[in-house]
Amino acid sequence: MIKRVLLVCISGITIAIWVYNVVLIKRSAVEPITDKAQEMFIASENTPDTGFTRILAAAGYTYVGNARDPFSGLVPGDAPRSAERTARPAPQTQPFVLDGIMWESNNSLAILRDTVKNETINAKKGDVAGNFRIIKITTNSVTIECQGRTYILQ
Repeated sequence: MIKRVLLVCISGITIAIWVYNVVLIKRSAVEPITDKAQEMFIASENTPDTGFTRILAAAGYTYVGNARDPFSGLVPGDAPRSAERTARPAPQTQPFVLDGIMWESNNSLAILRDTVKNETINAKKGDVAGNFRIIKITTNSVTIECQGRTYILQ
């Protein structure tokens, strides 16, 4: 019995709060903005005045658009970095596949396949293939260099 009474009371209170909020929302959307709410609400000229903005103003919520720009630097006077200045250009690489190595202590030969042009390239140490320069040839790998970066083909 007590559970039923408690449930009815809680339900009644919940419904009363819900009805009060609905009436408040409808009333504040229809009524003009008061002087106090007008002071609290700073509207941008580009933002249309909707019922929702009136509700926020009447409730006392404000937004002042003078927050820090998240993309600017943390040090005052520090200019924001542009993506063009900080981005590194991608190396123009030609993907090579190591097909084989003809090993000799003084005169080794690397057999590379260019997968873009579908060509086979026979290169010795110091040769240039596309944008790459052959640095070192061992019994099971070829070291190549492009734009200061070193790659190992196995």
